[in-house]
Parts: sequence; structure tokens; C-alpha cells
Amino acid sequence: MLDGTQVDGLADPVRRRRFNQINALQWLVIAAVVAGCTSAGAQALIPSLVAVAVGLHFLPLAATFEQPRLKLPAALLVAVRAAGAVISWADGSDAFVRQVVGGGAALSLWATATWTIVSMTAARSHVSAAS
Repeated sequence: MLDGTQVDGLADPVRRRRFNQINALQWLVIAAVVAGCTSAGAQALIPSLVAVAVGLHFLPLAATFEQPRLKLPAALLVAVRAAGAVISWADGSDAFVRQVVGGGAALSLWATATWTIVSMTAARSHVSAAS
């Protein structure tokens, strides 16, 4: 895929179906987290638990697309959630927890997207140069 042999990982219908299943499950988990935390009056937990749901969804995606690099955002997002939990347990404000979790999640996802784009561009350049 990133070696230039297949640009569109979703061209394979089996991968596309698995991708859709993984993302649908992620959204169901996020909806359940929001509903459960809201009904329990624990809205402060929503950002941290959403970060875990988003992070963990990268693990089956890594296997589906044969991209072990996707394990990195999984680890980063779970670590961001852990940082939020530590801050919360240390009586940090809910606002600060949201800032740490939201900011850390955003940076993790942007860094992963940038890494992926740069890698794909480099792979395409390499394939073009070899032709």
C-alpha cells in the first residue's frame, strides 16, 4: 500500500467492509459513552473515554490494512486518556482534563495523518523514480 503497489486500501471490498464495521463499532461505542456518562452525571469522563474508543479502533485497522504504524496512534490516545485520568484523580479541574485530553488527541491524530501523508508521498516518489 505505502510501497506504491496499491494506493487505495479501500479498493478491496473485504477491506472496505471491515473498515466500515470497525468505524461503525467505534461510533456506537462513542454514542454509548456519551449516553452513559450523561445519564450518570459523569460528563467529565466523556473526553477520556472517547479518546480510548478512538485509540483502540486503530488496532483492528492496523491489522486490516497491514499497517503496524497505526498502533502508534492507538498507544498515544490511550496514553492521553491515562494522562487525563491522572489529572482528574489528582483533583485537576474538568476543564484542564478536557484541554489535556483534547489537545493531546488532536496532536496525536494530526501527527499520524502527517506521517501517513509524508510516507505515501515518499513511496510514490520512490516508485516513480524506479520506473
